[in-house]
Amino acid sequence: MTRSEYENMCVKIGANLPAIAPILAAPSLIERISQRLDEATGSSSRQLAEEMSSIFSTMPNRLFDEPPHASPQLSVNQKNHYKTKLGAILKQYTEPSSSGYFSLSSRESALLQKRINYFAQAQQERSRQIEDLQSATKLYREWQSTKSELESTDELAPEQKQIFKQRQEELRSFKTQRDDLLKSIGAVSEKLTGLETEIVRMNAEIAAQETKRVKAGINSELISRAEQARRVFDLYGHRLKAQRRAQIEEALNRCFDKLMSSHKLISRIELNDSFALRYLDQSGNDIGLANISAGMKQLAAQALLWALSEASGLDIPIVVDTPLARIDREHQENLLVSYYPNAGPQVFMLPTNAELDSEKYFAIKAKTAAEFKLINNAGDQTTVQSGANMYQMDRI
Repeated sequence: MTRSEYENMCVKIGANLPAIAPILAAPSLIERISQRLDEATGSSSRQLAEEMSSIFSTMPNRLFDEPPHASPQLSVNQKNHYKTKLGAILKQYTEPSSSGYFSLSSRESALLQKRINYFAQAQQERSRQIEDLQSATKLYREWQSTKSELESTDELAPEQKQIFKQRQEELRSFKTQRDDLLKSIGAVSEKLTGLETEIVRMNAEIAAQETKRVKAGINSELISRAEQARRVFDLYGHRLKAQRRAQIEEALNRCFDKLMSSHKLISRIELNDSFALRYLDQSGNDIGLANISAGMKQLAAQALLWALSEASGLDIPIVVDTPLARIDREHQENLLVSYYPNAGPQVFMLPTNAELDSEKYFAIKAKTAAEFKLINNAGDQTTVQSGANMYQMDRI
C-alpha cells in the first residue's frame, strides 16, 4: 500500500464530507431533540392554536372588506387601523405558552422537526462516512507498516547496510538539490515575469517614441511648408500693398484736387507703409501739420475715403456724420457737388440744419433718394420720422 493511495482517500473524504458531519455524528442527540419536538408539536394546545391561527388569518379581511359594509362606510385608513388592532388581539390566542423545552411558534417547531427527522433517518449517510474513515485509517496503517519495513536494515548484511546508508544520503542530497532547483526556478520565473513586464513597457515606450518621431517629422514638414507659404504670402502682400498704395495714392491726389480748389499749399499727398498721410509742398518738402487747418485735414480725409472706395471696386455704402463741419463755404460746395454724389452707390449724410442751409439743401435735393428726421428732445432716446423734408420751397 503506497502513500499516494492514502492521500487519495483523504482527498475523497475531504471532498465528500458535508458541513453537517457533526450532526450526523451525534445520532443520540438528534433522537432526544426529535422527541422534545414531538411533544411540543403534538400538544393539544398547539394544535388548537394552529386551527385558530388559520381562522384568524382571514377574519380581519372578511370582516372589513366583504359586504355588508358599515354605514357610513369606513375609510381605508380606518379599515387598516381596525385590521391591525384586531390582528393583535387575535394573536394572543394563536400562540400557546412555552412547553418548557422550546419557545418556538407552531410553524417554527414544525419546520425544525422536519429537518431533525431527516438527520434522524440518515443512518445510511452516517454508515458511508464511517466506512470512508475506516478505510482511510486502514490505508494509513498499511502505509506506515510498509514504510517501517523499507527502513528496517536489521536483516541486511554489513555491506548492504553500508550501501543502503549511502543510498539514503544520496536520496537526501538529491532532495536538497531538487528543493534548491525549485527555489532557483521560482526566482528565475519571478525575474522572467518582471523582465517580460519591462519588455512590454519598453515596447510601448518605443511605439510612443516612434509615433512622436513620425508626428514630429510630419509637423516639421508642415511647419516648413507653412513657413514657405507665409513667406510667399508676405511677399505677395508687400507687393500687393505697394501696388495698392500707389493706386490709392494716385486716386487720393486726384480726389483731393477736386475738393481743394482755393489754394495749392498742399501740392501732393503721399502714403507711407502704414497708410499714414504725408503732406508735401510744390518743392517736395514736408508740410508741418500745424500749418494745415482742420478743414484741410477733413478734406484730405474725405479724399482718402473717396480714393479707398474707388480702389476697392466694391459697392460700399458711405455714412458721413456732420459732413460739412469745419469746411468753408467754397469747399462745402465742392463736397456737395463733386464728392457726395459720387462717393458710393449709397451715401448716408447726417447733417444739422446749422451746417446745411436751404441753398445747399436744394443743391443736392435732386440726387436725394429719401429724407429722415431724427428727433431726440430728451437726449436719451431717438425716434425716426420718415418723409420729413428739411426745407419746403414755399417757406424760403
